[in-house]
Amino acid sequence: MLLPRKEITMTKYKQLRNLFLLSALAPIFIAGTARADLSIKRDGYGVPAIRSTTKSELFFGAGYAMARDRIGQISILRSMSLGMAPLLKGKEHPYNILIRSRYPNLEQQLKNEISKISNTSIEAIVSNCMAAGINQFLRDITSNPPIGQNVRVKGACYSGDLNKANGSRLSFGEKFDSGEQVAILRALSVIEPATPWSGLDIIRIFQNRVMNVFSATNEQLDSLAYLKLLEQANSNNLARARRIFNSSKWVADPNAATEIPVPVGVDGSKMRAFMANYRNQIHSRFLNSGPGDVCKIYSSPNDFAKKVKGAAQTRLAATEGFPINASNFWAESGNSVDGLRSLVFNGPQTGAIDPSLFYPINMASRDGFKYAGTTFAGTFFPAFGHNDSLAYGTTAANNGSTDLFCIEVTKQNDGTYRSNDGLILVRNPNLTQINIVGFYVKGKNWPVMLLDKHPDGKKAIAFVKRYSWQGHVVTSFGAMINASQAITIDKWNEKLDFAAGNFNLVSAHNSGKIAFRLTGIIPPRIGTSSDQSLSPWNAGNYLTSSDLRLPLPKSPYMGWRSDFPKYYKLKYSRMDGRITSWNHKPYLMMPDSDIIHASWFQWERSNYITDALNNQKSTLLSTANTNGALSLKDVYFGPFRQFLEKLKLVKLGTVQQSVLDKILAWNGYRDDAFTLKMYNEERRLNGGQVLFQLWMQAFADRFQKPILQDGSKMLGELWKASFSKLKQPKLAVPPTKTKLSFDSSSNIHLLGRIMLNNLHRVFNGVKNADPYAFDFFANADAENIGPIKPSQQKALEMMIAALTDTAGKFAKTYGKKADNKGNLPTEFRSIYGVSTRMGEGVFTSSREDPLRAPYFRNRGAQNHIVGFDSKGKASGYNEIPGGVREFRKGETKHTKDQMDLFRFNDYRPMIDLNIGIKESILQFPTLRGKIVKSDKKSKL
Repeated sequence: MLLPRKEITMTKYKQLRNLFLLSALAPIFIAGTARADLSIKRDGYGVPAIRSTTKSELFFGAGYAMARDRIGQISILRSMSLGMAPLLKGKEHPYNILIRSRYPNLEQQLKNEISKISNTSIEAIVSNCMAAGINQFLRDITSNPPIGQNVRVKGACYSGDLNKANGSRLSFGEKFDSGEQVAILRALSVIEPATPWSGLDIIRIFQNRVMNVFSATNEQLDSLAYLKLLEQANSNNLARARRIFNSSKWVADPNAATEIPVPVGVDGSKMRAFMANYRNQIHSRFLNSGPGDVCKIYSSPNDFAKKVKGAAQTRLAATEGFPINASNFWAESGNSVDGLRSLVFNGPQTGAIDPSLFYPINMASRDGFKYAGTTFAGTFFPAFGHNDSLAYGTTAANNGSTDLFCIEVTKQNDGTYRSNDGLILVRNPNLTQINIVGFYVKGKNWPVMLLDKHPDGKKAIAFVKRYSWQGHVVTSFGAMINASQAITIDKWNEKLDFAAGNFNLVSAHNSGKIAFRLTGIIPPRIGTSSDQSLSPWNAGNYLTSSDLRLPLPKSPYMGWRSDFPKYYKLKYSRMDGRITSWNHKPYLMMPDSDIIHASWFQWERSNYITDALNNQKSTLLSTANTNGALSLKDVYFGPFRQFLEKLKLVKLGTVQQSVLDKILAWNGYRDDAFTLKMYNEERRLNGGQVLFQLWMQAFADRFQKPILQDGSKMLGELWKASFSKLKQPKLAVPPTKTKLSFDSSSNIHLLGRIMLNNLHRVFNGVKNADPYAFDFFANADAENIGPIKPSQQKALEMMIAALTDTAGKFAKTYGKKADNKGNLPTEFRSIYGVSTRMGEGVFTSSREDPLRAPYFRNRGAQNHIVGFDSKGKASGYNEIPGGVREFRKGETKHTKDQMDLFRFNDYRPMIDLNIGIKESILQFPTLRGKIVKSDKKSKL
């Protein structure tokens, strides 16, 4: 049972001190106990190298080092995992409502899972010993008087000397910098719960930051709200509304790029034709659907949309977050690499503006555990690094691991709700504790994401969620750790067979073999089989007759079977060639439910990786250059350029021609990308880039009018908030509006996909185009537009009109500052990477007011490159622009943003895993040859 919430006030330091001194985990002052070796040393960037006798001491040291660097961040992550983030302006933090409503009785569920593992299992060792190490750090900083220098401790995870440096409170040779202790204690005093850490905390953060973030996405309610608003706007022509909805996602595009390649030849053609037919069946049936085929609602479409997108107290967890800046990877071997057997790259090609969850670490024990790379702060998720024999990377798969079901329920006298098939909805006690009303299915812990009540107060439509990995958090925690220690690809695959988290993974072996793997649990949807999970080509394993874009209008009992888990075992390997992923479709037969964020269509960004790699035989340095160039590539420009070039055959006005010429003169990159050695923050802003961004928006504004015409204000708001954003890089508007954001590419978002699909249809006559979609140029049904030529003409007219709009917008906003080529001064550029100060709404541990946001100052996602040379020796490099340690006021080590790594597209070397406990760390140069001295301090 979680603690009741209360307003947070500053606590005294002695309260924290007493908590840890009175804890059963407090240090034992002894003599003569068996000695265990443990050392924590750091390289010039502050990355901890932890060496030990056994895994127990190793993870004790990992917990200690992580706490020393990120105690504020991991404490708030622990509070968030409990649904106990600090109050926000005196009100409940929205995240608390989301996490408590999404996972009722989570605490007990995790305890039940933990009870099934032994104390000697890897899951128990990692979680319990990390927690013990964190607690040792907290005792070090709160003990009064300080723990002396000549002290040994005895515990289940570590028995040995604390090895305190002269005059330091900290153990294992660490020292505080000026003001750090006060800053840390001030931060901890406003974070609940102020209790010793346990292994359950480590598991809970894993559940929250790994399973929840990457494997809980579901946009079916957003889609339903959008559909109801479209139908309201087209009440006399429901088919038109449904065709527009179909255009929002070309379900199961048979020509979409896939990470597991589609067979070539006749077999592949048959599979693609099958998928086109499947999509057409779903869309055709949807077009003619009756009242019972789609979930009904009792609210008006406007009010329903407000519930779905409104205040947290109303929508609960109805709106699901998604990591839209998810990463990419590729692996290469054989003739694709130069002087190497194989290599892996993993990281964002878009600069993630979220505070970094990643924590760099280097670990090796004498009993055989090895890991160099990054994990998530507050837990252990070793999916981004290497173990000397195998290197690996990970991206989110978004493979549809959840579904929503709508059922009609009736309120009972005791306040519960009951469905016709016996489901009982009871109050969620975790929400009751924070004075929020929410429900879940009794006996199942299935959350009710939204309760849409009838005006009579008795009846309601309950939207119930099931997620396939329920009850498999601890299993997944162990599977990912065990996989990180595999020394062959076969063993790696074997361990991943029990990972329920929804991920794409890649690996490169020192033999030269590379592999792709999909993990997760297949949703046991009725109408599919689940006994042939190895075959990516058996449609019966995955495809269902249900329209997964929307909540299913049936009981959860009727939508899913109970026979699970059946884990995905889809894998692909080769000894020569490439494997790439930019979060595109893992396999052809995958059901496509996500209508907003997924990019599974045939003109999407993943092709850029393949195109870039085809021009070279890769080395570690060329891989960094490739990713650097791709991070500067505008994902829209290439796909749209071919249609802009069609305007060269049309007679344009002088102003229109000038705009077109400047756009087409731009190469689509935001620097000299192919000789990239640094991101030049002093360069002028390319006028072609500015004009193209303005043209894209002007074209979109005209294109989307059929969606919004006759629609309500709420339709416009929902469309603008969720569907119509192009996610182009922001431009600053000096002198008052400086954009502290990454100047980089994102994905092709929903409206961009709809525009491309329509342009390709009318100009290129795409094979297997969707006949049940909508022609936005002709404002007509896609299958009844007659000759293509009229639509082509209207498309050209719309593009030309957008050129005129662009010229006016540019002249009004930027004209006085542009040079004769249309380029703008430096101050109009958005700032690369991160700001040098904290934004409002983000906290640091030096602030005295309650913490307002979930993370400390460590910003930017991680990148890493690992290669195996001709002898099979590993060389690894990575970067996390936010650095190793959270920001603390004053002069401190290892808190600098490390933006030089980002600016110069450079990577720091991963520490050699073969360095022993007693050995010093040699400071090797970065990938571009820079040496960083470990004794150098830097001010923020």
